Amino acid sequence: MRARILSLVALLLSAIFGMPAATAQTPTRTPLTVEWIFGDEGRQVASLPSHVWLMDGSLLLYDGRQPQSQRAFELLDPSTGVRRSAFHMAAAVASLNALLPASEARQPLEWPLSFDQSGRRALYIFNRDLFLLELGAARFSRLTRTEAEERSPGFSPDGKRLAFVRANDLYVMDLDAMAETRVTHDGSETILNGTVSWLYWEEIFGRRDIGYWWSPDSSALAYL
Repeated sequence: MRARILSLVALLLSAIFGMPAATAQTPTRTPLTVEWIFGDEGRQVASLPSHVWLMDGSLLLYDGRQPQSQRAFELLDPSTGVRRSAFHMAAAVASLNALLPASEARQPLEWPLSFDQSGRRALYIFNRDLFLLELGAARFSRLTRTEAEERSPGFSPDGKRLAFVRANDLYVMDLDAMAETRVTHDGSETILNGTVSWLYWEEIFGRRDIGYWWSPDSSALAYL
């Protein structure tokens, strides 16, 4: 059992840090200067691949340290160590450009604002509107088209709905019906529903501008 646990730890270290744990080498000594710390090399030392665990136990990875032409979303099976592409990047970007022809989005896509727990869908904001990426089909759909900016989107645990904030009011969207429901009506510059001011974002909520929480069964939404 201990050997299996150590093997799994080594596998996860390899997946997240991009190198086998057993073969990691002591880095070459580099003079520590302010310029180095805030330069590309210094920032890269502290950077890690973006990753999220999915309901089936697989790991979704995106290594932003790679050159842009090599960046990809990958699914890792921890039991076998096998990686595979999560979706066809070029097809997804072409789908987005068909919806936003003036923007000319280019490869690669960045890490999204949110994934559903199954890893089938991802949320992005482009030109202040919400867009949904179906990973299996590598296809985008546009969720909103408003003058006001949508912020702080997040999936319900079952992935069937999402919450978001517009003009400091909280909304919920049914993704099957593509219908939104306004939850609050008193949002203003001094009344924030479902979102938080900078102090809370920075110091309390882990740099996440979200002030709402879904119940585990997706039947209710609590908000600040």
